Amino acid sequence: AVAAGRPFYVHVPYNDTHSPYNVPPGQENDFDHITSDPTGKLFLGELHNLDKQIGRLVQGIDALGVSQDTLILAIGDNGAPNDALNTLLRRNGGLRTGKGNLYEGGIREPFIIRWPGTVPAGVVNSNTIITTLDLLPTWCALAGIPLPNAPFAGEDMSDVFRGTLR
Repeated sequence: AVAAGRPFYVHVPYNDTHSPYNVPPGQENDFDHITSDPTGKLFLGELHNLDKQIGRLVQGIDALGVSQDTLILAIGDNGAPNDALNTLLRRNGGLRTGKGNLYEGGIREPFIIRWPGTVPAGVVNSNTIITTLDLLPTWCALAGIPLPNAPFAGEDMSDVFRGTLR
């Protein structure tokens, strides 16, 4: 539980959208209007459910009244597999290849930040490269605490989080 006025950290590592794609019973055909491919429909159903669950998390933070003090990140881990489903749904947005490749389709991922009052809403930065290696030094800078005395890779990207484009 979140204690009033106390800092907290929550890490929610969703496994969606990795195969096998699972949707609640009765929702297997909710995306017939987009594709007739059975795997494609399951993927879209799982993606839709993931979106709903992230929405519930955000609504919960807002309901607690701590959104101004809460940084939310949604980050992918790698590009979509370079398979028929990727071709069918263009999951890489037209980027070259996919998972396991060093072209953009394999390594360019969503990196969505929400922190009302600190991170400007609606900003799209297509110029700056940020990796998960940059999270520790960035979180420390945003929290105003020194980096731990340990080896790490990455750099403070808090200016990018705040909307200062590099």
